[in-house]
Amino acid sequence: MDIQFVTIETRDSQTESNLLQSAKINGIDIEVLGKGVEWKWFITKFEILDKYLEECSRVLKKGGVGCIYFGRKSVISEGRSEKSLYFLDRFFELFLRKGYLEIESRVNEKNLVLSLSKVRGVLKKHGFIVKNINISRKKIIGQEKKLGGQYGAVFQKI
Repeated sequence: MDIQFVTIETRDSQTESNLLQSAKINGIDIEVLGKGVEWKWFITKFEILDKYLEECSRVLKKGGVGCIYFGRKSVISEGRSEKSLYFLDRFFELFLRKGYLEIESRVNEKNLVLSLSKVRGVLKKHGFIVKNINISRKKIIGQEKKLGGQYGAVFQKI
């Protein structure tokens, strides 16, 4: 089985190493595409995210899969476990003027918030379908999982 893998430069270089080693053990060929420092901190501006997805579309073959994480509008649900609060935050997404919000922030803090409809739209624009959307979770020992401040989207080239 062959897998195409698009990544960005991250602080955790061990993740890629573990993935490649695991694939080798299981007889899977992985082609690493689009790796480079030009995508480090790519999620700071919508235009840069758009260029990144354009590049993913260029390098992935039909059926190729990618995954991105991006900030979500989490006014009241982040750090909480109640689903009703999550749905209220989904309602607040409707008020993102362009479907996204760029926020001045420090490094390693959320600085781009996107609505799910905006993400689906920009992925479709670049020839992808959304295979799955998830919400990041935080697990503290002895407590139930709490909602994080990001969505993750798995997408596939069509």
